[in-house]
Amino acid sequence: MESILLAIFFFSIAHSLVKELKHIPVEELVFFRALMTTVLGFFFAKYKGISLKPNHKINLLLRSVYGLMALVLFFYSLQSIPLSLAITLQYTSPIFMVIFAVFMLDEKPKLSQVALFLLAILGVVVIKQTPQDITIKGLIIGLMAAFFAGLAYTYIRKLKDTDHPLVVVFYFPLVALLLFTPIMIKQGFVIQYADYFKMLVLGIFTFLAQVFLTQVYQEHKGADVGVLHYTGLVYAIAIGFVFYDEVPDIYQLVGMAMIISAVFINKKTLKNSG
Repeated sequence: MESILLAIFFFSIAHSLVKELKHIPVEELVFFRALMTTVLGFFFAKYKGISLKPNHKINLLLRSVYGLMALVLFFYSLQSIPLSLAITLQYTSPIFMVIFAVFMLDEKPKLSQVALFLLAILGVVVIKQTPQDITIKGLIIGLMAAFFAGLAYTYIRKLKDTDHPLVVVFYFPLVALLLFTPIMIKQGFVIQYADYFKMLVLGIFTFLAQVFLTQVYQEHKGADVGVLHYTGLVYAIAIGFVFYDEVPDIYQLVGMAMIISAVFINKKTLKNSG
């Protein structure tokens, strides 16, 4: 399960870059992100000797479309509401995933995992100090992003017996690239030379995060993975402290302790049951 910790770490850095590049339209960010991850995915698959021929085309397409909807909505939330709130809302996606898994994968979470979810969610609530300048529209966009992300992650689980994780990772940005290329040709680009390095880091870290995350969701049940998802908020606080001089207050420290406790207990439970 260490893979998901790396995935969330890479995603945390990528999310902070999206916030920093808020002068670039969401459509353009999605396009360049898709372009780089498609290229990286293609060459990485060739290096590993893995065929990119899809086996279950319908599920791959649905995973890609729902994932793209989640991505666009999440980018809009990152640029329209505070970063901590956008990330907090995004981390409700495992809850939606567990709900979808009940109907789509016939998976039933353990009672102990439900309790750990509640502990992790409570930790998020303690950490998050709701800002005053948020809008209902921003909250709805953030929650809808989490909803579609949970649905996309559920389709990743459905693909575990048919398609390699790299195939799943490759076709998501490829679909996004095909859909957004006509938009960018019509709309034009506003990216400047100073933004290219940040965009490159965004693409590389996103690709690495997707590889790790796809592998984890194919190997573990949604309820098992969900509680670990909340460690991303801890990463976000750490990044803020190191790079933006944001010192955690007592609420953040208590919330972080609750999340870490939930992660530790869940990992220990998985180890004992495995």
